[in-house]
Amino acid sequence: MRISTLLLIFLHFCAAETQAQLVEPFNQKGNTLVTYQVGFGVSTLQELRVERFVQPRWSLIYSSSYSNRSFNNTTEYRLPLGCSVGAGVLSLSACYALGTDSFSGFGELIILSALIPDGFAYHLYMGKKFDFSPYVNLSGLMLQVNEFSETRFYYSPSAGARIMYYLGEHFVITGEQSFRRTITGQIENALGVGVSMRF
Repeated sequence: MRISTLLLIFLHFCAAETQAQLVEPFNQKGNTLVTYQVGFGVSTLQELRVERFVQPRWSLIYSSSYSNRSFNNTTEYRLPLGCSVGAGVLSLSACYALGTDSFSGFGELIILSALIPDGFAYHLYMGKKFDFSPYVNLSGLMLQVNEFSETRFYYSPSAGARIMYYLGEHFVITGEQSFRRTITGQIENALGVGVSMRF
């Protein structure tokens, strides 16, 4: 089932790439999309995603998510990679600064770590208002809290494909198929919908 789904996505991607070469990109370098997305699968996933376009067809993704698995009463959280690294840098820098009485370069390290993206997306423009966008989220550091308040960290990268419909200059509606690694090592898929603001 998973292989046939991935094959279908790949074939659709190839067909869309051929069509997209004929359409002029309507996102420009420097555009930003802020998206709230809800996904439905084995768990209900809510995600806040910020995308910054570095080229008309490429964007960097910064995202955080919250999911709830009702069948085993667990909750999962994912912070953006930059925030996670930033907290580590902040702790190490504070320890170093206390030992040496020097706070030089402290702020720059925190700002640089916050700029680390979680993943990237490619945008295929199909017509004046449609955008087909496969993406990969490589960070995926998840915190799971079970019903006994026990916590566990695990690695959960994700990938997917979106159809984005642009409603005028600033609003976007998104339909999404996503795949992510669970704590047991299996691949979980979910269908999602989202609303975006473009700046």
